[in-house]
Amino acid sequence: MSADIQPKAALPASVHQPFSVLSDKARQIPTAEFVALTLDLALGMQTCLEIVHAANFQRIYNEEAEAGEEIAPAISEYEAEVLLRFSIAAAKLLHESADGSITWLNNDGPEWLERKVARSKGGKMKSHQ
Repeated sequence: MSADIQPKAALPASVHQPFSVLSDKARQIPTAEFVALTLDLALGMQTCLEIVHAANFQRIYNEEAEAGEEIAPAISEYEAEVLLRFSIAAAKLLHESADGSITWLNNDGPEWLERKVARSKGGKMKSHQ
């Protein structure tokens, strides 16, 4: 081990905080992370599908274009397939995450809500942990 490498314990903590569309308080709400994940995945899937659609449309247009008038699609057919597979994987992740959130809502959500209502009637509203 080199003398200039410090053990992890001696290094300062990182100041990096991951980006989130949720406020600190909103993150305390059950299923809030799922809603944020849904937003990110849906926008990513939409972008992928729009790129694939535009490239496929350009290929169709090129079939009817005069020689030399063709315009290269934004992505290759291989890259289009990669984006489609990515969108399928993202949809699967979204499905699995939604299923987990629905399970929590059905099993634990009513009790969590009752505790929140009881606390608010008592004058104190505590965050969920």
